Amino acid sequence: HGCNGHYPLMDYHMEISKVKDAAMDHGYYAITPLGTEILGSGQWGWNTDGILCGGLGVDDFAFLEAILDFASTDLCVDTDRIYSTGFSTGAFLTYGAACRYPSLLAAVS
Repeated sequence: HGCNGHYPLMDYHMEISKVKDAAMDHGYYAITPLGTEILGSGQWGWNTDGILCGGLGVDDFAFLEAILDFASTDLCVDTDRIYSTGFSTGAFLTYGAACRYPSLLAAVS
C-alpha cells in the first residue's frame, strides 16, 4: 500500500492479512517487499503502469522480476506455484506483473 504515508502501518497490514501466519502454518514462503520512498516525502509505494508512487527512476517491475528469480533459484520454490497479491499500489504492481510476466505467476488476486 502506498502513495500516502502508510509505511508505518506495514505491521498492521501484515497482521490483518494473516499472510505471515498462513505461510508459517502451511509451509510456504511469503515475500512481502516494501516499495520505495518518494524522496523526502514520507510516502512509500510502487512505480507501476501510470502510477508513480515510488522513488524517482526506480523500476519496480525489474525489482519484482529479480524477486521472482531469487525465489526460484535461491529458495528453490516450485515455479508453477508462484502467486502474487497486493493492496492499493501493490495491487497495481501485482496486476501489471501478471500482464508482463504471465509465465512467471500462477495466479494473482
